Amino acid sequence: ILEIGIATGNSLRSLKYYFPKSKIYGVDCDFKYINYNHLDDITLIYSEAPSEKFSDTLKTLNIKFDIIIDDGSHYIEDVVYVVNNFLSKLNLNG
Repeated sequence: ILEIGIATGNSLRSLKYYFPKSKIYGVDCDFKYINYNHLDDITLIYSEAPSEKFSDTLKTLNIKFDIIIDDGSHYIEDVVYVVNNFLSKLNLNG
């Protein structure tokens, strides 16, 4: 599971609760609000999601996801960027 825009990390904890066997990745460009409690087995990536840097990071990880949640900037240009660049990172039937 990949979540873009994690704020305090509460949604990551919820995802881990509902999908306990999942590998979860959370991406955000600002960690000042995040509560790190109970995020031990969740991978945090510090990056702007709509960026070449993040695209390169995903290529380096060389993984696909069953679920991608974009809860980032909410700007239409960023949402379109995520769909255009990360749709290929979804598993078949993801």
